[in-house]
Amino acid sequence: MEEFQQVKVVSFDFGGTLAYETTDNSIVFQQILQKLGYKIEVDNIKEAMKIVRGWWKREKGERVWNEDAMKEFHERVMSKLGIPNPEKLAEETSKILPQKLDFKAYDDAKQTLKNLKRTGYSLIIISNVSSRRNLETYMEKAGLNGYFNALFASGSMGVEKPNPQIFHRAAKEMNVPCQAMVHIGDSYEIDYLGAENAGMMGVLIDRKGNYRDKECRKISSLTQLLKLLTK
Repeated sequence: MEEFQQVKVVSFDFGGTLAYETTDNSIVFQQILQKLGYKIEVDNIKEAMKIVRGWWKREKGERVWNEDAMKEFHERVMSKLGIPNPEKLAEETSKILPQKLDFKAYDDAKQTLKNLKRTGYSLIIISNVSSRRNLETYMEKAGLNGYFNALFASGSMGVEKPNPQIFHRAAKEMNVPCQAMVHIGDSYEIDYLGAENAGMMGVLIDRKGNYRDKECRKISSLTQLLKLLTK
């Protein structure tokens, strides 16, 4: 397609686009607490997390999700559960949790990345994640290290999608204009519109047909991406 002829850099979201979590956060959190000596029912943890997510939803407009925010989230969850010394424990759990979460790459991810690199595209990730360090951990678990030229994690950069700044800073670091980048993600508002509003081309991956009503560049599998870019 003529609109993609100038594309040199292909950007991906991570979670929900290239890989997915295999275990619920509340279960992993329960396992960590148990090792620290606190036996808590998982339903109680889920309820506490639900309440604290309400707090974060109110905070989100003013703050970026980063490692400090994760630590505060954990502290508030443990306070809701009645666990003593939540601030001290949150230091531990916020470091342990990213190591215990498990991610699996979607079946269409690795071959697509190989084909894109073979075709000559530079590949990057732009992800709303707590830190670059944690993103690297998640990618290693999914077996996706080694494919990407650069990683952009919102928690380390201090700005999140859909803010155009994160896309602009990625383009600047890759030394290309925004028009030479395409971004693929699973959120219409955060990924597709975020990229489009930043002056890039967006592609929405809609694996489950959640966005049937949206008229936009759309694929249902990453295997369709190379054909779309080179058509």
